[in-house]
Amino acid sequence: MAELKVVLYQSEVLVKQKSEIKWMEEGDLNTRYYNRMINWRTVNKSIRGMHIGSGWCEDPPMVKKEIRNKFLTRFSEQSRPRVLLDRIVFPRISEADNNLLTREIL
Repeated sequence: MAELKVVLYQSEVLVKQKSEIKWMEEGDLNTRYYNRMINWRTVNKSIRGMHIGSGWCEDPPMVKKEIRNKFLTRFSEQSRPRVLLDRIVFPRISEADNNLLTREIL
């Protein structure tokens, strides 16, 4: 029985070592390719400029201000009259129906 445990332990260790080798070969290593991909994404996701008014602007403070203004106008809450539901009478269920719906199911 002890020999079986040793054999199982050795096979577990072997599987673990093989998985670590595979991880080192294919895993998330900090390789040159990985760094190039991160840099490429950073460059392509950056905003270099935008159309403000009738022309192209690359001045960072002006671009930031314009983006902020666009978000503020797009997502600010506009004041509009709200519908009041004070005088509406909603239908209610009877006490018997309530007991039927909330009873314990066996």
